[in-house]
Amino acid sequence: MKSYTSIFLFLFIFLFPMKVRGEDSTLILTFKSEANHSILKSELRAGLWKKGQDGPDPLDLEAMLNGPFDVYFESLLPDGVPRHNLWWDIRSSNPSQEWKIQVIAPPHVMTVVEWREVHHETGKGPVIYDILDTETGQVRELDVTSGTFSFSTTGHKTLILKSRPR
Repeated sequence: MKSYTSIFLFLFIFLFPMKVRGEDSTLILTFKSEANHSILKSELRAGLWKKGQDGPDPLDLEAMLNGPFDVYFESLLPDGVPRHNLWWDIRSSNPSQEWKIQVIAPPHVMTVVEWREVHHETGKGPVIYDILDTETGQVRELDVTSGTFSFSTTGHKTLILKSRPR
């Protein structure tokens, strides 16, 4: 088991260094909630990478859904057929991309979303990320390199993450 962890860590550092090239972009979203006096946490990674593909590719990480708090990218093939739900969805460098995020959380409990953009060698990345709450229609621009927002659900919420050129 230790060797698998070492291999995963090596691949993670190799594929997603702390500094990325100017045309690449990586956004990390951390979702936190509470149930039965325990903190629940899930992390998503969305990105644009010159070696990424808009369909399935080895840079994507399949989500393992497990209980009262699940957050994942809903993943569809180009013809609309569902495929694996993902924790990581790395796409091509096309700056206009869209990800559908499904949040399953304890009802009427606040969920906090933190985000951070992996820093680029040249400063800010080539895109701006926006997140849309499909229930309220509220759009939040994630233009700063890190921040937070929160929401309450009735148990399920759909968010849309969009990237656009800076």
